[in-house]
Amino acid sequence: MIPVRRRLQEAIACPVFRPAFNDPDGARATTDALVALDEWCGDEEELPDGTTLHDDIEDSQLNLYDELIQLANVVEKRIGCYERDIVAMIETCVTTKSVFATAKTGATNFIRDIDAKTAEIDKLRTEEDQLRKFIDENVLSDDEMALLSSPSPDLSEGFFAALDKARSLEARFASEPDRGSLNAEILDACRMHLETAFDRMYSWVQSHLSVFVVLTPELPAFLPRVLLAFQSRPVLLAVIAEELAGQRRIALQRWFNDALTRGSGLSLIGPVATPRDVTTRRGSTTSTTSGAPLELTSYDPLRFVGDLYSWLHNVTTAEMDLWTTRAGLPRPVAVELVDKSTLGICRPVQLRVEQALEDAMSDDTGSLFEDIVLPFRVEHLLHVNADLLTRTFPAQANLVAMTRDLQATSLKLFKSALEELAQFTTQDLQIPDSGELLPTANVQRAVDLIWSMARTHSTYPSVDPTAVTDVKPFLDLIVDPCLQACVIAAQKLPLTDGNVFLLNCLERLKDALQTICDSKGSALQSQVQIYLDSLVAEHHRALLSESGIASIIDLLDHNPNHESLAQLGCSPVSLADAIAQFDAMLISGHPGVAASLSSLTNKEYVTLINDRALGQFMDDYVRLLKAIADDRNGELYKDLVPRPEGEVQTLLCL
Repeated sequence: MIPVRRRLQEAIACPVFRPAFNDPDGARATTDALVALDEWCGDEEELPDGTTLHDDIEDSQLNLYDELIQLANVVEKRIGCYERDIVAMIETCVTTKSVFATAKTGATNFIRDIDAKTAEIDKLRTEEDQLRKFIDENVLSDDEMALLSSPSPDLSEGFFAALDKARSLEARFASEPDRGSLNAEILDACRMHLETAFDRMYSWVQSHLSVFVVLTPELPAFLPRVLLAFQSRPVLLAVIAEELAGQRRIALQRWFNDALTRGSGLSLIGPVATPRDVTTRRGSTTSTTSGAPLELTSYDPLRFVGDLYSWLHNVTTAEMDLWTTRAGLPRPVAVELVDKSTLGICRPVQLRVEQALEDAMSDDTGSLFEDIVLPFRVEHLLHVNADLLTRTFPAQANLVAMTRDLQATSLKLFKSALEELAQFTTQDLQIPDSGELLPTANVQRAVDLIWSMARTHSTYPSVDPTAVTDVKPFLDLIVDPCLQACVIAAQKLPLTDGNVFLLNCLERLKDALQTICDSKGSALQSQVQIYLDSLVAEHHRALLSESGIASIIDLLDHNPNHESLAQLGCSPVSLADAIAQFDAMLISGHPGVAASLSSLTNKEYVTLINDRALGQFMDDYVRLLKAIADDRNGELYKDLVPRPEGEVQTLLCL
């Protein structure tokens, strides 16, 4: 049991049990438990120091009570300190309350003042922000003014930003002239800096003019923005455009000389004239390798003009693209600039075309009048190109005016050639074959010329049909001398043969003229009608003469008093002979002028002439029947029995 007691003693001495003794109920329960344990163990066993476990427990309890008393004393002292502190704190709070109560009124006024000052400060800050914003928006900063007035020849993004701001300020304040002196001062300052800036940009453009002497210039980076800025200064923009045009004029002159002699390097694909291989047939539109020298086709004015204007169209298109798309110029300004740029090549182009035309028309190696329509074709080609140029340039532009001058020159050469042809035609008397009575070579040449002119109209259609060259004067130079020669030749033939020959010539010319000039064709149609009437009259007279009733019809025609046959002295014997001859003609047929009419190239005219002549002949026969049956004749012609009208008409139709 000694080990048990020792362990209990050690357990009691352990601080673990102390919390149990702090609680009276816990201490009592613990003590009771230990006493019961001590009794159970017995008194005969003693601890090594001569005490029992009960004594030890009591001693431990007493020690614990002593500790509790000491702790209570310490707590009491501390509570006393706390009480003094609390009293001091209460006094301090009372003092503080009094102080706060005293300061409350002053603090309220101070807070009110602080709020007022804070509101005033906020207002001042707002006004400061507004003023700063106004200054930023309405006044050029020192840096911006320095950029605009800098003597440096170089431009920058900052310069254009300052320029845009100055221009916007000028526009804004210029629209409000009555807003006070401040606006006027700002406006004057902006204008002064803008003038300096525009002078600087003008100097910059001057320093870059040499760039535009080359064929395909690389535009300076800021050129579009400079030209855009100068749009608000039309006078300066016009001066700059004039100087740029002068540089481009030099470049285009070099370009034209190179294209004429060494090849252009441009793709010569024009809207009308396409370059052709020099080895192809004349007038072919077969495409050739671009860049060939233009001078190679100068022997053929039509091809030469086509290639020249193909080059011109490509050059003007490239120049318009340079100034509108790349440089950003307004289209009217660009058009004027390109027009002035092309001034240097207009005269050389005009001289080369005129020389090519004169060389072609004075070439004696070919047959006579082989290329007489060539100037007319060239004029039409020039007319179409002039119409196309007017889509871009005004009518008074250099290229358009040069093209119109070339048109006039071409027509002048064409007229001169036609006058020479007219003189040749009137002197070249050609008598047709009396058996065929077909048009002569002069007529065929005139027809070929007319057809060639008509093909020119269809080959080069005009953009504006109302502006087509009036061809009637030129057709007069072709047709009138030809008809004059035909009339002279017809006079060498019998009357009917001459009329048939003239009718064939007129018909051939009229068919050709209807393809190009309706008015001239209509004029010839009236002449055709005259000769048709003449042939009808000839055929009618031939029928009367062959039928034997011509003398009797003459009596009736020259009878102003409307006397009867008996009164006119027509004997029954002569009338009977005439009727007998008439019957013989009906039986044998009526050749008349049928042989000559068969030479008409238009067979419809043969039918027309026969029908009209027979109709007139039947009218005369009906008059004869009425004259025979006239009651005033009495019984003089009672033995005559002429054929009825219907029978005669049937026999004539057979």
